[in-house]
Order: sequence, then structure tokens, then C-alpha cells
Amino acid sequence: MAALLAGVVALLAACGGGGSSHAEPGAISFGRFDSKLDDFRIWIAKSDGSGERPLVPQVSWMSDWSPDGGRLVFEDMTTLKTIAADGSDARVVVGRLGWQAIPKWSPTGEWIAFEGSTEKPSDPADAPPDYKRSVWVVRPDGKDLHQVTNQFDIEPVFSPDGSQLAFGHVTRPGTPEQERQAVVVVKLDGTDRRQIVPPTAGLQHVDWSPDGKWITFNTEPLQGVVEQPSRRGSVFAVHPDGTGLHVLVPATPQWVFFKAVWSPDGKQLLTGCNTPSGGYDRLCVIDLKTSDVRVLIDHGAEKIPVNFPAWGSAPH
Repeated sequence: MAALLAGVVALLAACGGGGSSHAEPGAISFGRFDSKLDDFRIWIAKSDGSGERPLVPQVSWMSDWSPDGGRLVFEDMTTLKTIAADGSDARVVVGRLGWQAIPKWSPTGEWIAFEGSTEKPSDPADAPPDYKRSVWVVRPDGKDLHQVTNQFDIEPVFSPDGSQLAFGHVTRPGTPEQERQAVVVVKLDGTDRRQIVPPTAGLQHVDWSPDGKWITFNTEPLQGVVEQPSRRGSVFAVHPDGTGLHVLVPATPQWVFFKAVWSPDGKQLLTGCNTPSGGYDRLCVIDLKTSDVRVLIDHGAEKIPVNFPAWGSAPH
């Protein structure tokens, strides 16, 4: 593994691997499959992967942390809720739209962004590929709910200063083989919309580095395919102005990566990981200075997949 990744160490360092943020990494959250629910629910663990415990009892997928590390926002099929990190004090933030999902807390703490729609899909657990959503924001107390974009836009994330949003813009809905997404950036008020990465096969899951210099995304690996299409399963980085696009973490014969998120100090990535031939999804940590890949959460022996990572700051 070290030999396979050695060639990208310089690029990793150039992408802020030293970290410029003062935020210290805290706990992580993720989805862990629950056979009793026949679906995922959110668990949390320490940053080293120890101390795993369930956060909520219901079906739930994506989550994100408040800037102070004290609460999380999450989706549970029909609502967005916030909850204390100890699992208490759950509060509904959004529950009156037809769809509200994939929430992200702004680094300033003022807003929560998410993909939403006033139209409800026939099956919220399995929305069709052409089901259109767009970017919405809301205050953490549920006030000031409003739509930011009106195009097919998904998975929004905030810039570190909270003034902009980056997201995937779906230009061609379809299967993982067919779908095309572009990366788009817009101001929080919906103005100055600009495309920074053209429509790309498999593009998904945008994130913004804590120092503000890079926007990352991955190209979704194809399940059970040993010989992945070019660059599938890799993590890419691009400047917010669209320059400097490159592979940040390449897929290897051992690993493909998905849903990568930055650590609060900008030194590591927490990412879904699996072998190209498939199996049970795990969570890995990638050190952006050394390019070392370490498996953090792995329940493959129990036939339990994990997914949907998020990384919080140490409480302060």
C-alpha cells in the first residue's frame, strides 16, 4: 500500500495535509446496518474508532456535527432532527417538506443545509434516480426555512466561513453507470452560481476542506467490479475557483474510497472504503501527510456494513 500511494504524497501535502485549522478532531458518526431494522441507523465512536455506541434507535442515514461538537443533525426518513451527542434531547428541525435529507451544519453554527423537495417520493427509502431535489437551508431551531437553488442539486456543504455552498448538480439522472453530476458553488443567498467541475461519471459527495482551499469529491466505485473504470473509487480535489483539479487519493488494487469527509484539523480524511471486488463496507482514515490508509471501523466478520461518515470537533 505504501508503495502504491508514495507517488501522491507531494500532492497530498499540497492539498493542506499539514492542516491550518485549530479545531481538534473529536468523535465520528456513521451509519451501521441493523438487521432488526433491515436498514442503517446512526452510531458514534471516538476518533480512533473505539467506544462505538448507537446514537438513535430508528432508521437513519446521514448525520453531521455542530461546530462545537455538542450536537448532531441527522435524517430519519421523514424529518431532520438535532440531538445531543449523548443521545438525549432530540428536536425536529424540518418535517413538513416532501423530502429533507443529507444535512450539513455550517461551520459558523448559524445554518443547516440539506437537499429537499416539496414533492414526496413514492418510496422515501428508495427514491427513483430522476427524483429532483434542490438545496435548502434552515436555522438549527427550525426557523427561516427556505430554498437556495431550484435545479437538481444534491448533497450541499458549506465553505468554512459559511458564505458559500458547494454541491453536486445532477445533469443526467440514472444508475451509477449512467448518472452525471457536476460540482457547483453558489453564495448562501443563491447568487453567483458557477460550475467548477464539469459533469462526471460517478461523481458524488462533495466536501470542503477546513482551510477553504479545496473542494473534494469521489467517483463512486462500481460494486463487485475488480477492474474499475478509470479513476472510479478515487478522491479528487479542486480549488473553489475550479483550478487545480487532480486525484487526491487514488483507488488502488486493495482499496476503493467513497463519501470522504475532512477531519476538523484538515490533516486526515474519514472515508468509506472497500475492496474493488466488494464485500462489507468499512470506514478508513487516510493521513494526508503520509498517505497511510488505516481501517477504522470494520464489522465485515459480522456481515455488518458501515457507511455515511461524519467527523466532529472536540467539544469546546
